[in-house]
Amino acid sequence: MDSAVKVMIRKGEEPPCMGPGVKMLLEAIEKDGSVALASQELGISYSKCWKMIRNAEEGFELKLVERSSGGKNGGHAHLTEDGERILETFKKMEKDVKDYSEKVFRKYFSFLSSKE
Repeated sequence: MDSAVKVMIRKGEEPPCMGPGVKMLLEAIEKDGSVALASQELGISYSKCWKMIRNAEEGFELKLVERSSGGKNGGHAHLTEDGERILETFKKMEKDVKDYSEKVFRKYFSFLSSKE
């Protein structure tokens, strides 16, 4: 048995600008070079992906994804330097929070390990 936490960043009462979904979207854009391909890979509508990107960019007040319009070969997208930095920093923070959560879980629920 272990603990599970979901790490999110939000600005005030606004919807989270960063969490597991946005992290996966940014990783897919980084890998695929396309919001359309990332949306297909994640099973999220293209318009929902753009809404997530806009929400994250508004929350951080930074441009996270650089886009070029479609055309003969389709559009392309890549993370900006700020986008890369936000993604990498969030992944490090998420790992630290999850590690700490597991430590706290073991502290308070150590009696459960004797039942396994």
